[in-house]
Amino acid sequence: MNLYVTYNDSPSPIYSSQVVDVVKFINSNLKKPITLFAIVSLRNYFKSKKIIHQQLPDAWVIPMIPYVVLWQLNVIICFFLFLFIKPKVIISRSVLATLIAQYASRNYTKIIYDGRGAITAEWNEYNVVTSKYLLKKINNWEKSAVIKSHKRISISNALIDYWKEAFSYSSNDHVIIPCTLNSFYTSLNLKKDTIEANRKNMGYSSKDIVFIYSGSNAKWQSFNILNTAITALLKISINNKFLFLGNSNPFILSLMHAYPNQVNQFCVSEQEIPNLLMCGDYGLLLREESVTNKVASPIKFAEYLACGLGIIISPNIGDYTEFTIQRNCGFVYNKNLNLIRPKIIEKKRIREIAINHFTKSTFREMYNTIFIN
Repeated sequence: MNLYVTYNDSPSPIYSSQVVDVVKFINSNLKKPITLFAIVSLRNYFKSKKIIHQQLPDAWVIPMIPYVVLWQLNVIICFFLFLFIKPKVIISRSVLATLIAQYASRNYTKIIYDGRGAITAEWNEYNVVTSKYLLKKINNWEKSAVIKSHKRISISNALIDYWKEAFSYSSNDHVIIPCTLNSFYTSLNLKKDTIEANRKNMGYSSKDIVFIYSGSNAKWQSFNILNTAITALLKISINNKFLFLGNSNPFILSLMHAYPNQVNQFCVSEQEIPNLLMCGDYGLLLREESVTNKVASPIKFAEYLACGLGIIISPNIGDYTEFTIQRNCGFVYNKNLNLIRPKIIEKKRIREIAINHFTKSTFREMYNTIFIN
């Protein structure tokens, strides 16, 4: 048996797309039996277990020892469980999940670090944790996850460069697999009539240019930069409209109050997002130049493209600013952008880019490689 281990990750759209969907893909396409082993918060244990089992009935879901600072106590529990499970390969998402896997597994187990970002930088740049003990230790822990694992998955070439600079990483035992699309994005059908009907239902006219921000309120989303860019675009034309998909915040409420006929916000289920994204013309991916953002692979990049949206992106966002330029699927933001509404043929071309570059099947051989000795 093989395991995919997560630690202190709660079920969410990202978890569904980047964990559950990956496990399903490996099982169905690679014929490599793999089981999700989720160590979840004790506080929400029963709720999390129910949600995970609805998606993966055979998943192992165990409660974590309370408090992240005590993460090493989970090694004891996992040691005995791994003796019973006898995993041949463990793919571990996050630094601490990887260290738990390294400490708790035996020599016959191969550990694959699934690197989701520059964790030391992220914790320090955006106050992800406040514990001085954790902040003091995270650099060495991340280095151990990178260096001592047998193989690595990186979300970007930029993250590999970060590992080389920060940890003197010199191995070639890695694959680059960006954040890939949830399977339901691959079955979308971009039709002009459907798009226009959806836009009409949302109150948008054929003259409107609809910009969409879909995402969380996390600090690395850089709402100060979004505010400057969106305010400028709103002032250019009353036909510039903005749709926010996700939880509201004071920034969004302020814009809605100042531009009530141009700004709207909805919090909808994961399955409803694609139909709303198809109403748009451009997806916003504007972030500050932090280390966290320079190595990132934002899943919204792929989701915007899959729904036919051109990307408006900041400089130096992972590998994807350059990707946008090279494949002519959007624009690097500047205050002098002169945008028009793209035609359906352009939307279909953009969607094809997403299907060719961000479906899990595109990376089948890379997923397969990590299981080979």
